[in-house]
Amino acid sequence: MTPQRAILAGTFESVAGLSRRTAAVLSLTTVPLAHEEALRLISDSLGIPRAAAAGQLNALLGLGIVSQLQAGHVQLHDAFRMLATDAREELTPEVLRDSAQRLRATLLDSIREAPDAKRALLTYRLLPLTGDVEELVGLSTDEFFIEYGLDEEFRSLLEAFAADQAQSAEDRFWAYDGLAFACLTGLEAAAAEQHLSKMVVLAKCVPASVEAHTRIAIKRMAIVAVRKDPAEVTRVYQSIHAGGTTRLILDYTYAWALHNSDRDAQALPVAQRVLDRYLKQLGFTFSWLVGKSPQTIVDRLGTRASDNQTLKRVADSLHLVGVISQKLDGRGALHWLLAFKFYQVAHAPTSLLKVGQDIVDELIGLLGDAPAARHFMEEALLPAVREYNLLGHLVPVSAQHAVILAYCGDFEKARAVFSDTEGFRDSLSPDAQRELANQFRLIEEIEAGTVSLETRTLPAPMQREPLIIPKVPRNAPCPCGSGQKYKRCHGPVP
Repeated sequence: MTPQRAILAGTFESVAGLSRRTAAVLSLTTVPLAHEEALRLISDSLGIPRAAAAGQLNALLGLGIVSQLQAGHVQLHDAFRMLATDAREELTPEVLRDSAQRLRATLLDSIREAPDAKRALLTYRLLPLTGDVEELVGLSTDEFFIEYGLDEEFRSLLEAFAADQAQSAEDRFWAYDGLAFACLTGLEAAAAEQHLSKMVVLAKCVPASVEAHTRIAIKRMAIVAVRKDPAEVTRVYQSIHAGGTTRLILDYTYAWALHNSDRDAQALPVAQRVLDRYLKQLGFTFSWLVGKSPQTIVDRLGTRASDNQTLKRVADSLHLVGVISQKLDGRGALHWLLAFKFYQVAHAPTSLLKVGQDIVDELIGLLGDAPAARHFMEEALLPAVREYNLLGHLVPVSAQHAVILAYCGDFEKARAVFSDTEGFRDSLSPDAQRELANQFRLIEEIEAGTVSLETRTLPAPMQREPLIIPKVPRNAPCPCGSGQKYKRCHGPVP
């Protein structure tokens, strides 16, 4: 036993048996708990009054056995975790089982009501370990499953669940639906089609309320779009009958499919119609949004600011209209800037980074403004990578940062940033490695003076929009009426 271990053990043994049992209950999770969640868990698990639970928690906080984190969350200190785990022997199997079930329910309810990216990631990663694979299957069809990078992390688990004949047909249908969705996001048409064929077979055993055939048709339309077959895209689209929210999703997918099939002139009015309907639902106009900060948008949304799903779809529509407009007439950057704000408000980190990189490219390519691109990169994109722990995006974002530093004349720092990506390169795809090599050559050309930027004037109507997006203030009160601060209630803000 090391001296440090002996000191920790002595500290832990000095507390009363009830305090040790309290620590044992808190050892059931590595997910930070809100203060009220922790009190409820301790009180219900140990059968003690809420005031007594508060006393036990405060005692453990005073000894450093429990840590106070940002936004009022508490968590068992890692140094005491093994000792607290050993103390579970003081709890009956029934108490441990009931506490674990109560904890899972609390965490899942919490992240549904007030999404917090970090807590959501930790909670979702615990689900397979606790046997809640069905819960994970239900989440796999959610766009935020992909936003947090969980589709790759749990793909093999979902594939095993989907192929398991012992599972219900409906659960297997949803598992294949999530897998197909993830494949289409990565433009993997062949893999998506394999999953889709299984969905077709299982659809016969799925309740009518699931709208299985509509989901299958929308994914089939996306698959033929990846294969650039515009005639088949239109044929599939016209064969689908849907209304309400499903119609908006269908029309968005159709616009994206036409764009991906190189039919941008045909895609633009469809995408614009979808965007207009979403904005009307929220009570916004495009002209009002120009120049508004994310916080102003949140204030205007009120309680609807927690509807992350709809807000992300608004951002997706803005981004798509921007991509199509950029291809048609080079005027898509304004839509991208507005999409960036909505991705912030919706807490959609992967999309936030992608559109943010598009904005940086425009600041460089359209305006030749390297200082503005650097500021945007260092104040918005790099903090988002760290805040959401999106390591899969670290290399491309860092490489883009290195190029911007080179355009700013900071070649020493550019080389240092680029060298930091060295350890990740072997894990990249061949295309990504080639892109990385191209960026390194670009840095060399910039330093040699063979490549330079030409500063240009910003075209109308973009002159009205701030180039650097204001951040959502971390300590602003959340408009949902909970009384909590924005960051605590709605999760990390880049």
